[in-house]
Amino acid sequence: MYDQVVSHFLLTKDSLKIASALQSIENGEMGISQFSEKDGFIANETPTKAAFSLSNPGGGDYYWAVIASDKDGHLSFAERNGKRIAHFHIPLPDLIVKDIEFDYDHVINESEKQGVLRIIVENIGETWAKNISFSLRDVVVPIKNPPQLPLRVHNSFHTIPKLMPGQSDTITIDWYRASSGLCEIAATVDFENKIPELQEENNRTVESFYTIPKGKFAAPDTSNILLTSRVIIELPFINEICMDAESTKVKYPYLHYTTFDGPLDVLVKRLDENRNFSVSLVGYADPNSEKGLSVNGTRVYAGPIVDQKKSRAIFINPGFAQSLEGGTAAFAEPLFNLAYRRSLAVRDSLEKRGVLPTQIRIDSVKVWKKRYVPSDTTDARWIFEERREVTISTDTSAQNTLFAPVPRIDNEGLKPPVKFASEIKSVLPLSKGDLIILVPRDSDSLNFDLALAPDSLEGDTVRWNLHLNDSTMVASMVNREAIYHIAIKDSLGRVFWNEPQQTFLRQGTFLRDHKISFPLQFAGTSPMYGLYWARILKLAEELFDDPYMHMRFEGHACATGPEAINLTLSIKRANAFYDKFLTFLGTLSPADSAKIAGRLDPPRGYGESRPLKIDRLDKRKKSILIGDNNSPIGRKFNRRIEIIFYSKAKKPRFIY
Repeated sequence: MYDQVVSHFLLTKDSLKIASALQSIENGEMGISQFSEKDGFIANETPTKAAFSLSNPGGGDYYWAVIASDKDGHLSFAERNGKRIAHFHIPLPDLIVKDIEFDYDHVINESEKQGVLRIIVENIGETWAKNISFSLRDVVVPIKNPPQLPLRVHNSFHTIPKLMPGQSDTITIDWYRASSGLCEIAATVDFENKIPELQEENNRTVESFYTIPKGKFAAPDTSNILLTSRVIIELPFINEICMDAESTKVKYPYLHYTTFDGPLDVLVKRLDENRNFSVSLVGYADPNSEKGLSVNGTRVYAGPIVDQKKSRAIFINPGFAQSLEGGTAAFAEPLFNLAYRRSLAVRDSLEKRGVLPTQIRIDSVKVWKKRYVPSDTTDARWIFEERREVTISTDTSAQNTLFAPVPRIDNEGLKPPVKFASEIKSVLPLSKGDLIILVPRDSDSLNFDLALAPDSLEGDTVRWNLHLNDSTMVASMVNREAIYHIAIKDSLGRVFWNEPQQTFLRQGTFLRDHKISFPLQFAGTSPMYGLYWARILKLAEELFDDPYMHMRFEGHACATGPEAINLTLSIKRANAFYDKFLTFLGTLSPADSAKIAGRLDPPRGYGESRPLKIDRLDKRKKSILIGDNNSPIGRKFNRRIEIIFYSKAKKPRFIY
């Protein structure tokens, strides 16, 4: 008989443990009360009721047994169908974050959106779960910032209504991140730990993603792909026709266009347009460089030869010049004969080009006195060359028309690059870039490789350079809209581009310089003509509508003589002209005078260092030399005062 029987309830999830425990109890090796949680037992109870309640047991397989004992220590094992160990199973869900995917935005812009995060949550358990809490933690340490800066953390929270066993759900979240870097994305399901699961350890998954490039890339609304840089030089009319020693031939540059209009060609056109005007010619010969001449002709003129002490030349009285025009008369002195025939050569050149005989008069002929020969052989050659000449003069009333400046307009074609301002930041190195240009009418796509900085296009200017041999293509693009965008690839192979944008491709012309060149006598400081003052004033009134336009006076000299003396002479020329111009301004109204004087820079002198030329903006092209010191006409161009109108604007002002 059993007295005071007590039941003991043992519960564990390990079938081997409970079988071993029952064996030990039956063999008397261990007491019932000795089995506890540390031995892997969930319960070792002496129930007072027929039912046993287990709180939060967790899911899975459970094994249990009941042992009865009396006060004398007799044991009895409960059995069912001959088995002492019973089994039951509790089904539970098992929630996991299966994967985190980053679908990055391909379009480069300035928004904080990086793309879309897709978090795949799955229930691998045996029963459903509902009202599942879900959290997303976004942590980034900017790569370029010092490590001591605090972590920047973004948290977001979501709820999944229900997941059946074997079912998965994809949570799509727009990912916004202002700062750049390598971001650690941690996704946790049931982060509040309210749902019993088969396992809790698999509820969290962490992935790392780099943020994408951000910024902007743009060209101006209008881009110049063809530019014309215009330089206007109002060259002085050269009224002195120089010839070789013992020669009466008029040289090519006086009759034809070279780098400037031939003076005689200009005079022909002006006399043709003004038949009431005429010119006078005076021929010269030089005894220093022209020797051993024989007398030509059969007649010898016996008229008086006058020696003017105040003149540097011996000349024949103009009164007899007309009697020699028949061509049969000749001078007794060969030099006078040569000087006369030089006048005839210039006259004939003008008449052959249509000038009326009544518009040309040979005024006189002259022979220079001998002078000392400079020690510098080049100086000597140049000086004597300019003494072998024919001078052209006209009445004062005709000077403004016949001797007006001769415009020399130079247009330099430029193909400037189209500039794209780039402010694109990338946390990863950019391995490749392309600039794509599309002209819709032709459906031509032009790809250009970009030389990219290691990790950024920020602060860079991307240029689309049109090569010089692309003239046909460039011309076809003028006055057209072009669509462009940039495509880049980072070191992970991710490809990005900006939204296509438009720029209007145009052609423009801007005035780079407008100069008036005043001719000066050899070693002199005064202009040869007084007609230029009105021209300067008129041009100033036209150009000063541009608030950036200014003017300056520059004195120059040819290369004849010592360099130091030429520098001093050029400074004197600039200062003298500057003072005379201010005096001229004083004759104007106070308002006009102040407006022009306020745009006037201090005068400068450059000596012989700056022969008259047109410099090119494209450094691959040579400058156009007009004032060639090796020619008499070039030296006359270099003995000058220049009035330069120029703009101080940072960007060119287009004429059209």
